[in-house]
Amino acid sequence: MKKMFIFSVAISLTLVSSAFSAINDDLKKALKLHDCEKIEHLLAEGATITTVDAFGHTALHVATCENNQDLVQVILSHYYDELMSFIDLQDYSCDWTALHFAFIFEYENIIDLLIQAGANQTIQDCNGLTPEDHWETENGEETDNEPDPGQEGVISRNVIEDEKGFQIDW
Repeated sequence: MKKMFIFSVAISLTLVSSAFSAINDDLKKALKLHDCEKIEHLLAEGATITTVDAFGHTALHVATCENNQDLVQVILSHYYDELMSFIDLQDYSCDWTALHFAFIFEYENIIDLLIQAGANQTIQDCNGLTPEDHWETENGEETDNEPDPGQEGVISRNVIEDEKGFQIDW
């Protein structure tokens, strides 16, 4: 009887794990496609908020890139406790956080939401730039943190994007 119970529990856990894995796989696909509506639906169905795609992007990264303030607010409000452990997660291609993306694309409304939620404004990307440095460089202002492009070990964003296959339309 005890063996039967343990076997039943093991099968139940396997089924739950498979369903959980499938919904997170669906979330990875939605992240790749930047399908914010699907992302929101999958999160409501129980997908893990910390799921990342092949580029290291979370639902928060994608919602930010798409300037989807509604989804950013859903993520920040409904997943606040979990979010605090990864709000500053950096992607794999350029070490950008969601806040970096918000500054790069100049989405002031999302910048405000992320900062109010506690996003770290001092995290540097692969080129040593903070999120705010991107705003300054996009608007033609000089920054103290901007590396010399000829400096050894500094790779321009475009080279990294091309090497990794990560493309952002500016």
